[in-house]
Amino acid sequence: MSRFGGTEYKSCRGVTRHRRKGNFVAIEIKVNATPAEADEDFASLVLLKEKLDYPLTIFLNLGAAHSHAERCPKCIAAQTVCFAVVPVGDAVSVIVERCS
Repeated sequence: MSRFGGTEYKSCRGVTRHRRKGNFVAIEIKVNATPAEADEDFASLVLLKEKLDYPLTIFLNLGAAHSHAERCPKCIAAQTVCFAVVPVGDAVSVIVERCS
């Protein structure tokens, strides 16, 4: 049991013995990512896939209409979804693209 903000909760880390088990999604989040920043984040997602066996990877680009899906490395393309989230007036536009 751990304490957080005066509330006790049961730790979920005890469910598995190490980080390679029980993890499902790795997410990289950027604000207005440049191509170089997107490349760095995709490289990080590749490492998470290789080292920790994440079956799903997500790249989220906030404040931009470009998801950078075309920059996704082939080795994680089948398991990666890219999002671009941009404000449009009082609404939000969400672009969802699979890597190719």
